[in-house]
Formats: sequence, C-alpha cells, structure tokens
Amino acid sequence: MLNHQNSSLLWRQLRYINIGQRNSAEIPKESSDVAELNKYFLNSSSEPVSRRTLDIVNFYTNKSYCAFSERRDFFLVDELLVGKCINEIKINACGIDEINIRILRLGCPIIIKIWNFNEEAGFSQVLHLDTPSFVVPGTEWGKLTVAGGLALPTDNKKPDGGSLISALASLSSLMTIQHLGSRMNESVRQQALQSLPGNIQTILSYKKLDNSFSEHHMLSSHKVTLSILEALTKVQTYFGIDPDLIQSVKRWIQLRQEDDGRFSPLPADMKLGSSEGKNEAFEVRNLTSDAAIFEHITEITAETVIVLFDIGIETDADSETIQKAKIFLENSLPNIQTPEAIAAVTLALVLVRSATSSWAIEKLRNTSTTEDGEFGWPHSTARRDAADWLYESDSDKHIKEPFIATVGEYEASIYALITFSTIGDLKFAESTARYLFYRSHMLDRHPELRYPAVKAFALYDSLAKDRHRSLTISLATSGMELTDTLNLRNDKPAQILHLPSLPTKVFVYATGAGCATIQGQVAYSSYSTKNDTSLLAISSSITQEVQPDKSSVDEIEGKSPVLKIKTCFR
Repeated sequence: MLNHQNSSLLWRQLRYINIGQRNSAEIPKESSDVAELNKYFLNSSSEPVSRRTLDIVNFYTNKSYCAFSERRDFFLVDELLVGKCINEIKINACGIDEINIRILRLGCPIIIKIWNFNEEAGFSQVLHLDTPSFVVPGTEWGKLTVAGGLALPTDNKKPDGGSLISALASLSSLMTIQHLGSRMNESVRQQALQSLPGNIQTILSYKKLDNSFSEHHMLSSHKVTLSILEALTKVQTYFGIDPDLIQSVKRWIQLRQEDDGRFSPLPADMKLGSSEGKNEAFEVRNLTSDAAIFEHITEITAETVIVLFDIGIETDADSETIQKAKIFLENSLPNIQTPEAIAAVTLALVLVRSATSSWAIEKLRNTSTTEDGEFGWPHSTARRDAADWLYESDSDKHIKEPFIATVGEYEASIYALITFSTIGDLKFAESTARYLFYRSHMLDRHPELRYPAVKAFALYDSLAKDRHRSLTISLATSGMELTDTLNLRNDKPAQILHLPSLPTKVFVYATGAGCATIQGQVAYSSYSTKNDTSLLAISSSITQEVQPDKSSVDEIEGKSPVLKIKTCFR
C-alpha cells in the first residue's frame, strides 16, 4: 500500500476487494474507523524500504487522527492568498504523500471553491464638477483628492471662531491625525495643531460656574457637556488640559443620574416639538408626548454611557454610574422605537458587553434594513385605497423613499456604523457607510455631527483595511486635459491632482479589489452677499420631504411635496 511507484496496480487491487468502485457510494464497515485505518497504515511496514517511505511514515505519525479535546492552532490568512494558492494547484499529484487534486476535492469541497475573483471586472463612475452661473470669471479652480482606503470627513468651510459647535467640530481633525498617522498631509496637520489652542480657548469660554457647557448663557446642556468631556479627554495627547477640569465636568454629569439609572435631558437638550409629540420621527410612529419624552431620556442615557465608557473607567463611581445606566437601558430596550434611541442603546449595550446586546443588534438590523436589503430608516408609508390599481405597474411597485435624511436619522446612522464596526460586521457596516456618504452634505450644515462622524468612519476604515488588496484607478477629464493611472493601497498617502479647467466631468474606472476615495473640490468667487456677520448669523435647512399620499387627491392634482424647513439664527 505504501508503494507509490505502481499506482495503477494499487487501484486495480482495491477495486478487486470492492473498494473504490465507481458505483459504490458507501464506505465498507471495516474501513469506517479512522483511528483503526491510521493504526493499520502506520504499522503495515516495520522495515521501510526507502528514505521516501520513511518520510511518509514519520509524516503520518505526527499528523495522525486525534480526539477533538486536543488543542489545534490555526493561523489566519487572507482569502486572496488562499484563492491564489488553490488556483496554482494542478491536476498532478502534490504534497508529501503525492495525493491527487481530485482526492483533495472529494475530501475538502468547501476549501476548493473559497474565492472567485474576476481580475478583469471593473467599476466606473462619472464625477460632475460644475460651477454656478454667478461665478466671477477666472476665479474658479478645482482639484481631485485620491486616497487609498476611506477618506475621513473634513471641514470644507472656514470655521466660525466664536461658535462652540464650530470649535468642537474643528477638533475632529485631531482624530484624523491619529488615524492616518504618517499618511496625513503635513500642511493639514500643522494647520490643525496651530488652531488647537484657539479652539480650546473658545470651548472653555462657554464653561459655566457649575462646570457644564452650553451656547446659551443661562441654560446648561447635557449633550454639549458630554461632547466637551469626550473632546477634552482626547485632546490631552496634543495639548495640556487640567485633569481637575475633566474630573469636575465628569462629576457634574454623574450627579445628574437618577436612582433608576436614567439621565434626563435639560431644557436646552429638548428636541424641537418633542414635548408635544410633534417631532417628525415621533409622528411616523404615532407616539404620545410621554412616549416621546421617554425615547429622548433613553437616548440621552445611552449617549452618556457611550462617552463615559470611551474616556475610560477610572474609579468605582464611574463603574457604578455605568452599571446603573446599563440596567435602565436593558429594561428600556423592548419599548424604544425611534432610530436615534435604538441605535444609541444598541451601541451602549455592545460597549458594556450586556447580555441583551445580541437582541439589541438584531433589533437594530431589523429596523434599519429596507425592502431592498440596504441600510435605511423607515419613513411614513402612503395610504392605499381601491383606486391603487390605476397607478400600479410592474416597474413601480414600491414607493421610493426620500433621499434626504433628518439630523436624528444621520446621527443614528453614525451610531449604527460604530456598532457594526465594533462587532466586526463588515456587510452591514459597508451598507451603513454608503448611506452616510451619500448624505455627507449633512456634515456641512450640522457641524456638531462632524466629530462623531470622523470617529465612526475611522473605525470602519480600520475594519475594512486589507493590506493584500490594491486598486488601480484610471482618471480622465471630459476634454482629456488630465489623464492619469494610479495604483492605490491603504498605506499610501492621499494624492492631489489639479484640474486644468472648470466645469468638467471626471471619468473614473477602477480595477482590482479594495477601497479608495476620490473627492472633487471646486472653489470660486461670487458676487453674492454673506448670510452672517459678526453680530448675526441666519441659516435654514430642509429637515424632511413629505410626499403626497399615493392615490390621494393631492397626488391626482399633481401637487408638489411638502417641505419642512428649519430656520435658525444666532
């Protein structure tokens, strides 16, 4: 049996004793015990006839069948390397025992077809870089920033030096420096570090006598104080912060905890219309005023746990605060319905390793998955009546959800991305990151979201990073003034390409595997006036788009959607 020189004679003898028949699908009973088979082959030859046979005997002696109670160590490898190794295996016999690849397929059907990657397939997209009609001629310019991996959000507008929210959003660049390391642009790094003392001074100017923070000179804000506590803790790596100040801010937050573990929002934290149950997220679920306030309390409590856990547990008081809040969140999990509360509670329970975290993750997945299997939050569905058959067609069976997202939904999506990245769920994390990127304009209008967004994208980029993958990007403008081909990897810094003319279109074609980010930036001068001065700042944004109900009178008459617009001034 150990003579591998005459394999045809071996197989002929095996078939003679009814082993290896083509129509035989059952293993003989005398050959079903693996341990006995190993013992037989190891003891079948007491005097090896050659060095080759001795090597084979020693190999099987060390690799023989063992019980499952013994420890076996397996090293993780990349699927690309496994796929390449399998593709290089030919039909010829291989290995120390010269087993045919056909036998390997019979024994390991799952390993053989583990990776199917088409190197010729590619992805193409067109970037439209336009300029408005009121631009001053000759002042427009543009550039492309091409980065391997996921590019983190940056501040595209000049920060308002006197605003607390703007100063806090500017600190997000420090997280970018920490994540990118040597890949960070040196000029951007120096600019962030030079502006750090001024931003810290601006933040501390809003500190109140009780060690809380808020832009309102008479009211304190629990959410703003939480954000300041997290930011000041992270800033200590780059700028000296008084430890007593951080402890006093943390103590102010801990003293606000009630006996059942909850943290109630302050008047400055109340959402627009939540006290009356009029918030758009509450309208969709027909929540009462008390239920809406409970959702907000649960969300505030979860956010407090997230921040306290992130900055570190140092004392018994910190541990007791988180433990009491954990019990409150576990009891509140069955009753919450809004995206903001579900996403925040799920992340908090995952961080503290609660026994109900798996239930919370499943609830988050079910709530944030659309009919198409993509990430998204449910919106109010239109009513259907008997006249729907006039409008139904094979190509229009689903009502399209509005592309715009509310501030609460975007914040909930950030928490969801952190959750999926923390538990290593790349599939849901990728869908969530795509949802956030398509609505990245929210970061320009709401700078308070920029700091947690950078935190979430940095965590996702670490999860999706693969040093064995690379992308080849081919770029060309519409007039072919600029053409380039770049080989991108995650460990390479971002590359900047200046556009020769505007407006233009950039054609992008990518091949390979991995992740890359291509950003187009256009700058110009115009004759339009500013919407803010040193004394007054006015802004407005569309918070929700309400489509007419399907088959309703408004839709039949062709009425336009209803836009909910929020206007703010400072």
